[in-house]
Amino acid sequence: MTDQASNIDPEEALVQALEGESEASDEWVEAELSEEAPSPPPRETSKETPGETSHEPEDTSERRTEPRTKSKVKRTVLATVEEEDHGQKSNHLYIVDISENGIRINLDRVIEPGKHLTISFPLASLGYSLEGHFSARCRVIWSRPLAGGTCILGMEFQGLSEVIQGSVNSLIEHWAQKEGLDLVALPTPVDAKIRFEEGQDWSRMVAVRAISQQGFNFPSKQMVTEGQDLDVRLLLEGGTVETSAKVRWCKTMPNGVYDIGCEFHQLSEGARSYITLHLKRCRHKPIV
Repeated sequence: MTDQASNIDPEEALVQALEGESEASDEWVEAELSEEAPSPPPRETSKETPGETSHEPEDTSERRTEPRTKSKVKRTVLATVEEEDHGQKSNHLYIVDISENGIRINLDRVIEPGKHLTISFPLASLGYSLEGHFSARCRVIWSRPLAGGTCILGMEFQGLSEVIQGSVNSLIEHWAQKEGLDLVALPTPVDAKIRFEEGQDWSRMVAVRAISQQGFNFPSKQMVTEGQDLDVRLLLEGGTVETSAKVRWCKTMPNGVYDIGCEFHQLSEGARSYITLHLKRCRHKPIV
């Protein structure tokens, strides 16, 4: 995947990332970004002559006295963006990460630091088990133009209500659980069987709707416990993969079915190659 990403035209990669069409393009965007965000770039200190004072207002909000709780998201959502100068527009937003105090996004236009905008989108677009609508007024702390006219924005939330702050905390928790799995949504679910306990019979077919070399995700009517071990038999295009995994999360969706995410204990090289081959043969997009 790394080799594929390195051959992608930068402008095309950003367009694909904003449209949520390419896992490789998401990797390219991430390679363009620093690890910490939103965190303003170093500011140049002006040398003042005696008797002169700086006309640049001091912004204490850019100084942080405690560590930020942050979760990487790296997903595209269709959102409504309302700007002070240009009104309301519908936009594909690439959300890089989110914290209790702010959010970092990739937008298809440049917005200067100090400007305010309001972003809104349905929470379900970032997770099957999430409900409600997210809407937050933000102040742009820093902006970084990229190729093709897009821009990375580091933004600070402004006056969040208790409900929206709760949504932010839910998003942080939701994506923290997925950290490291790099799940890829499948246009057509993969048939699989699950053995929830040792010695138990295999389940009926379940539909695995996201997979990677690190884990998989599927819905089930059976509740499981986080940390529980289970066996899985995946019927991939290239062959069958049978292995064990650990449950990373089990969340109730609005329809009452459980959304279950699992991490493989250990995969053989053969199993890895089957998963890689399956993902290459199907048109995939980042999981929502």
